[in-house]
Amino acid sequence: MLYLLLILLSAFIGLIVIQLFLSNNENKWIGRFLPIISGIISIIGSIYFVYYFVFSGNVTLRRDGDISRVIRTAIYIFLLYNIPTVVLTTIYAARKVKRNKL
Repeated sequence: MLYLLLILLSAFIGLIVIQLFLSNNENKWIGRFLPIISGIISIIGSIYFVYYFVFSGNVTLRRDGDISRVIRTAIYIFLLYNIPTVVLTTIYAARKVKRNKL
């Protein structure tokens, strides 16, 4: 378990370093590349979650609590998957402000 945590932490730190490098480029789209990819992954993850539970038969749509639970969990997944998007976008915005001041 500790190894998995270290690997995930290393990958996240690596993404931050790559984002810092890409944000220094003069082309604005290069710095937006990782936040856009991260946002797309969060949307796909939420859609896949809803698709899996609705069409796999694990959720009956007749009971009121089941569909609201699926939607609530999909929103939680969307927000959780967007944490890297927010971090990467913040890095891009901070570098852009810093570059414009110089």
